[in-house]
Amino acid sequence: ACTFISLHGYANSVDSLLQRIRVSADDTNKVKLLLSASEKSMADSIPAAIEYARQAENLSVKLAYNKGLITAYTALGNCYWRSDAHEHALGYHHQALKLRENLKDSTGMHASLNRIGQLYGILGNYSKSLEYFFGAIRIAEAMGDKQKITVPLHNIGHVYILMKDYKKALKFSMDALKLNEETGTPGELAFSYNNIGIALTHLGEFD
Repeated sequence: ACTFISLHGYANSVDSLLQRIRVSADDTNKVKLLLSASEKSMADSIPAAIEYARQAENLSVKLAYNKGLITAYTALGNCYWRSDAHEHALGYHHQALKLRENLKDSTGMHASLNRIGQLYGILGNYSKSLEYFFGAIRIAEAMGDKQKITVPLHNIGHVYILMKDYKKALKFSMDALKLNEETGTPGELAFSYNNIGIALTHLGEFD
């Protein structure tokens, strides 16, 4: 019964958005509606989510609406990521990053760099993965935002685990743990402890 209610709510939500889209003028508000439809469709239908994001992309290009274009590229990247089409996903996240760099959007650049780093890691290109994670750290440091440093630090620790460089994995995971404690973000502590436990186990130092 719970599943039925959830799906019914999902269908109503997307249907309501589509009704509004059909009567909307081709403006930035319609781009936002299309992007909302894409986001709400992702869990149930990746093809539908891609279609709405593509429509948002095309309309954003027509309107020269960079914010909408960035969000559309990010949505398409996430859709293809969910579909395991990682090369496609990478291309869209690179396009989002380029626009964010042009706009000097530090928060957006940080998010794109992290996503790209994760995708390179999934594709087994660990040197590129590290390059983008370190780039995310530099952006966070320039912003003076310690909390934003912790995510790429976790990811760097994980990449070094994948590379079987457990000493470096331990170092970066310990750095992440220290920052988590400093910034009061206990929700992220599990990532640090997990990486640290794996590294110590392989180093033969787990107690």
